[in-house]
Amino acid sequence: MTLKVNGQLRGCIGNLEANSSLVDAVVRNSYLAAFRDQRFQPVSEAELAVLEYEVSVLTPMVSLDIVSEADLLAKIRPGIDGLVFEAEGHRSTFLPSVWEQLTQSEEFLSQLRKKAGLAANYWSDNVQCWTYQVIKIGAPISDPC
Repeated sequence: MTLKVNGQLRGCIGNLEANSSLVDAVVRNSYLAAFRDQRFQPVSEAELAVLEYEVSVLTPMVSLDIVSEADLLAKIRPGIDGLVFEAEGHRSTFLPSVWEQLTQSEEFLSQLRKKAGLAANYWSDNVQCWTYQVIKIGAPISDPC
């Protein structure tokens, strides 16, 4: 679940693997994105009128067979692929929509490693990566159903 105000990220919480029904995941992650994303203060009542939400349903992940950072950068598709980066027990992901802010593959990967708690230029032979795409569903909360 991604929450935005005026197109700017306001909260984002989700699951990489299904561990409940889609309905239950949307309800749980909506609450968590609004009130428990540690990067932001809880959503205020005043923000409700301008809050936008987006549900991203992930396609099955595809493991990438990579031998180097350059190989990874050549295999990811900007604007299309979400990426999961895993190394040394650290794991992070960026949805494909993050390409809107991080348009260069090198910067996308650098920020993804930092999100995982690793150095921005970290690399090892033990890195594992997966790509996925998303099906987006979203609208301003004030829109009638």
